[in-house]
Amino acid sequence: MIFRWIAFIVSWFLLISTGLSQGNIPIKTSSGVLKQKAVLLDVPDTSQYAGRFQSTGLVQFPNATRWRFYDDKKKLAKIKASEGMDDLYYQIELLEDYVTKFGIRNFRDNIQMVWKLARLKELAGDTAAAVFYYEQAIKHNRSQLVPRLAYDTLVAPTKSEWLPLDTYYKLLKVRKRMDPLIPENPVRQNMGTLINSSYADYAPMMNHSDSVLIFTSRRENQDLVDPFQQANEELYFSVKDFMDGGWQEAEKFDEAINSDVNEGSACLSPDGKTLYFTRCNSPDGMGDCDIFQATYDVGKWVAIKSLGPMVNSRSWDSQPNITADGNVLFFASNRFGGFGGVDLYYTQKLSDGTWSRAQNLGPVINTPRDEVTPFFHSINSTLYFGTTGQLMNYGDFDIMKSRWMENQWEEPNNLGPLINSATSEYYFSIDSKGANIFYASAKRGEGIHEDMDFDLFSFPMPMESRPDAVTKLQGILRDSVTGYALRGAVMVVDLDNGVEIAPKRINEKGYFEFDLKNNNRYRLYVIGDNF
Repeated sequence: MIFRWIAFIVSWFLLISTGLSQGNIPIKTSSGVLKQKAVLLDVPDTSQYAGRFQSTGLVQFPNATRWRFYDDKKKLAKIKASEGMDDLYYQIELLEDYVTKFGIRNFRDNIQMVWKLARLKELAGDTAAAVFYYEQAIKHNRSQLVPRLAYDTLVAPTKSEWLPLDTYYKLLKVRKRMDPLIPENPVRQNMGTLINSSYADYAPMMNHSDSVLIFTSRRENQDLVDPFQQANEELYFSVKDFMDGGWQEAEKFDEAINSDVNEGSACLSPDGKTLYFTRCNSPDGMGDCDIFQATYDVGKWVAIKSLGPMVNSRSWDSQPNITADGNVLFFASNRFGGFGGVDLYYTQKLSDGTWSRAQNLGPVINTPRDEVTPFFHSINSTLYFGTTGQLMNYGDFDIMKSRWMENQWEEPNNLGPLINSATSEYYFSIDSKGANIFYASAKRGEGIHEDMDFDLFSFPMPMESRPDAVTKLQGILRDSVTGYALRGAVMVVDLDNGVEIAPKRINEKGYFEFDLKNNNRYRLYVIGDNF
């Protein structure tokens, strides 16, 4: 039988309140438990796993972007001597003091120390810290000497996974039979022939007023023998037609921007007067590709110049993204001295209008593999980026998000199967409300440019991908007679916006979780093989 999901079980309206962010479902019943047709839904005690859901208060390697390598032989000798003692907390004190002083190279040469600290934290019952250090050890492990079993076992009780995309569409048919009046969530849509060409179109960037879309295209100079290795990357833009809500036919930037070499990956300052873009193999560049800026004045782009050696390097520097206040520029670079592959960096605008020396974003974001295409959203200070090195990827490059939590980045989260696929997703932009994403998807092939064919798509941001989805809904499904955990799936619909939320698999402990937007009404569907 292709599909055995039967019977609607639990369906109710939820009005999310502030208390939900602490894991409390605001449903008033005498027992604190919802019961219907031999199914119990209760609130799990996840206090020991708090580090999975919010800032742990840990100091996240403050020196990792200040120096290359930390080495203190006296402290190392103390750590070695403490291993023969019975004082667990003394070992933790010594090891944590050393590990949190790591420089970038320590993550290559001494990653076993991070794993050991995670193990000690687990033995001491500090689950949140243990999870954090395990995650860093696994991501930065190059030799496969760091075992993952301890981490997987630790997070298993609260592990919540999306269902495969084909299963989601089957469940969607079941949900539509249950509630035919709730509309189906829109699927991703190709942006059409006014934007896309029959050649590669990618690197979309929406301006801060959601009225101009800039992107890179290889549609010119296709008579070249090997067009993907020639200077045919150029910048285009499309202006929103506010009469019908669509996009006007794409236009090419003038020759001041599109020169005889490659240009791409651009963004506009909040006031629309400064364009930051990438130019490769330029006579006045420092490396393979550099970040340039241009000023719009009296209908023309003028004063085009490199951002200079404080930002650019002798390597590849590209994919700039400016924050909504215009004061911080994020970008990608494969310069020497990073964690490996391509890393993400940032630079800050100084009072005189120049840019500070670029800084690495650190080991929570960057890994030994590739992190690319940063996009910083002002809502909840959320960084989105493409990566091949985080803990879970659906394809080659996946898009992740991480919030800046006062003084540190939270562990990045995958945007899920409605955005990421088995191919590559990494060129993207998000509108100012966090409601829609514009991204490039490779229709075929990986590895070499000639085999890849990018088109631009638009898609409503899945609920858990939104920058304002910071309220945690957690639950456990049990059999009301035996008390045993039940397996199945949970679907959620945002009733206020008619938006489907990607369904989650209930794990072996009966646990599930969702990140939802506060003060919205939601309907939950719990579906299983035997209920």
